[in-house]
Amino acid sequence: MLVAEGAALMSVDLSQLTVLCTAFGARGGLERLARSVHSLHPQVKILAAGPSASDATCVGVDIVKSGAGDTPGSVRNALLARVRTPYFALVGDEMELHARAPLTDLLAPVAQEQVDLAAGELVECRKKLLVLTSRQPAPGHGCFSHESGGLALRPGLGAVSDGVSRCDYAHQFFVARTDKVRAMGGWDHQLISGGDLEFFVRAERFDLRIGVEPALTAWHWGHASPPSETVSVEAVERMNLARLCLPNGAVVTPPPARMAA
Repeated sequence: MLVAEGAALMSVDLSQLTVLCTAFGARGGLERLARSVHSLHPQVKILAAGPSASDATCVGVDIVKSGAGDTPGSVRNALLARVRTPYFALVGDEMELHARAPLTDLLAPVAQEQVDLAAGELVECRKKLLVLTSRQPAPGHGCFSHESGGLALRPGLGAVSDGVSRCDYAHQFFVARTDKVRAMGGWDHQLISGGDLEFFVRAERFDLRIGVEPALTAWHWGHASPPSETVSVEAVERMNLARLCLPNGAVVTPPPARMAA
C-alpha cells in the first residue's frame, strides 16, 4: 500500500497537479484518455505531445508541439518544461483511467512527502468479438540488485517503509514531484529503446524515493511493455553499467571497446 491501511488521507489539491500525456498510439487514443481523466478530475490540466497529438482535437487539452522523429524522452522533457505545478502525473494515450484508478490516490503520498514518485500498475485490454474486452494484469514494478558494476532486475516489491510499498522501477504511469524529476534531468532524449528503465536507474542515483500501489491500475489498450522487458545495448551504455540482467535470464552487455571509451 502507498498509504498505511487505516491512515487518514490528506485532502489533495488537484490544482497543484498537471497531467502529462505522451501521444504515440493509434488515432483516437488521446481523446479516450482525456475523457477518462476529466470524468474523474474535471478541473485538472492536461498537456499532450507526440506524433498522435498533432491531429487531435480534445477539449481541455493543451497540445505541445513536437517533431515527427522525437523520442519518448524528448517528448516527455518538452512536456515537463511546461509544468508550472509542484506535481505532475505521467500517462500515455494508450491508457484509460477509471473509477478504481483516481490520480488523487497517487498524488496523496507524494504531497504528504512519503515518496517522491508514486506509481500505479497497468492492465492490458484487448477487444474480443467486437463487444467483449479481455483484461490481463501487466505488472511492471521491481527492484534493483547491484552486482559489481552490473545490475539485476528483480520483479516484485521491496520493503515497506512508513506504510509505503517501495520499488526501484515501475511503469511510466505515476505522479511525481516536479522539482525532483527536473533535478535529475528528466528523461534521456537520445534513447529510443530502454529509456523507461534508464529513467529509474538515474532516479535511484539521485535518491528519489519510489513507491508503488499494485492495486491501482490503469487500463492499457494493447501490449503494456514493462521497463524490464527489452533494453537496448545503447541504454545499458547510457546507464554506465557493465551488464544488465533481465528477469527472463537475458544479459545485456555493452562491447568492451565501448565501455572502455
